[in-house]
Amino acid sequence: MTTPLVKASLLVAAALAATTGVKAHAQSQATPAPSRTQARSVTVPANETEAYKAVSKIQVESFDKKRLTGAQMATLNADVDSPEILVRITALAALRHAAPGQVQEATTIARKGLFSVDSMTRLYALSTLDKLNAPDIVPTAKRMLADSSRYVRPEAHDILKRRGQAG
Repeated sequence: MTTPLVKASLLVAAALAATTGVKAHAQSQATPAPSRTQARSVTVPANETEAYKAVSKIQVESFDKKRLTGAQMATLNADVDSPEILVRITALAALRHAAPGQVQEATTIARKGLFSVDSMTRLYALSTLDKLNAPDIVPTAKRMLADSSRYVRPEAHDILKRRGQAG
């Protein structure tokens, strides 16, 4: 079963392909995951913005190191409000890898995405709050059941179901 977040990610990939001319593949090609000791690189099309390149680098570093620096947190805080959807959702994805001592700040930043006019940003914000185990995730998910997006509502329902709150 494809989750709402996966469906939304596919829509974002299609939108990227439409706006940048990058062709999306119907089937993903399997590539071996790099080992923990291998360096990762950020591969973005040549016509991507500098903001997207920078936030993509932060996302990769946060995944590898499982923490964010103060400067990275400040960048992600600004990027959640970016006019570019890919910058916003990549920033929200990077926040998922905050260290335990950074979770409160990361959840504060992620909550901003819940108020975006863009449904994909709201979806990623909600999912990020779930991954961070935000203390208010259950009331937040209940509130998001009334969201206008057909992608946000099922994600909110899934969060509540996983937490034994669906009824």
